[in-house]
Amino acid sequence: MSEEDVRERLRASTLAPSDAEFAPTEPPSPEDGLELLPMFYDARSGPVALATALGGWNTLELAPEGGAVTAGVIVPPDRRPRLEPIAERLLEGYLHYFLERDCFLAAVHLEVARRPAGDVLDAARADLHAIGSDVIARGAIRAKLLGTDGARLSGADIERGIRATDQDWLDRPTWGERL
Repeated sequence: MSEEDVRERLRASTLAPSDAEFAPTEPPSPEDGLELLPMFYDARSGPVALATALGGWNTLELAPEGGAVTAGVIVPPDRRPRLEPIAERLLEGYLHYFLERDCFLAAVHLEVARRPAGDVLDAARADLHAIGSDVIARGAIRAKLLGTDGARLSGADIERGIRATDQDWLDRPTWGERL
C-alpha cells in the first residue's frame, strides 16, 4: 500500500485514541541517560525531563550547568482523561497534521519491515493512537504540575502535551536508515 493510500484511508478517520486504546508510553529511566528522556520547557531555568519513577513519573528540572533536580513525582493517568471540545479538536488536528509529515510513514514502514508480518495501515493507526496517548498523558502531567487534577484537559493542556511529545516522535528512525 502506498503512502498516499494509507493517508487517504486515515484522513477521514478519528485518529485520537479511544478510552480502550489509551496507552501512553512510559518514559525511560534516568539511569538510561538524561539525553534519552522526553523534555519540555515549563517556565523554569532549564528544561524539564520526564522519567520513570516508583509510583509515577519523575519530573526532573535540568540544570544549565549539568545534572538534574527532581521537581516532583506525578502519577500519570491510568485512563484517558476527559477532553474539553476544543482540546478534542486540537488533538485531532495535531494527529492529522502528524499523519501528513514525511517522517511519520517512513518510521511506520521501518517498524513494519522489522516485523515478521504487518500491515502498514494498522501500524500507522496504532502509532497515531500511541502519539495521541502520549500527548494526552503528558498534557495531564503538565496540568498536574500547574496544580490541577488532570482529569479534564483544556485546549491549553493539550497544547502543552503536544510540546512535551512532538520531538520524541519526530526523532524515531525511518526506513531511510536501511539504505
